[in-house]
Amino acid sequence: MAADPEIIDRLDRIHAILSVAFAAELNEFRDRIRSDTVNAAILDAADDWVLSSDLQERVARQLSISTRSVRDRFPALVAEGVLQPGGSEARPQYRATGLI
Repeated sequence: MAADPEIIDRLDRIHAILSVAFAAELNEFRDRIRSDTVNAAILDAADDWVLSSDLQERVARQLSISTRSVRDRFPALVAEGVLQPGGSEARPQYRATGLI
């Protein structure tokens, strides 16, 4: 089923209004989350759906840390709404939500 263009237009306007209204808060939130190098690397590497194992390995290699140190960040980033889980339980995937 195709999305109604009028609804999409209204949602885009709501998004723009909220972005302007909460710009300072969103910038503070972005700065807080991304000030941590592990969080920033995870979000940068998850610009599209990526397998959890691949994401862990990529970030761990980039920062010279353990994959467990990377994996341990996922629940907090999901709870903050900046990382979206997907895929199956056997093959979990993640992607950045674009919130920040």
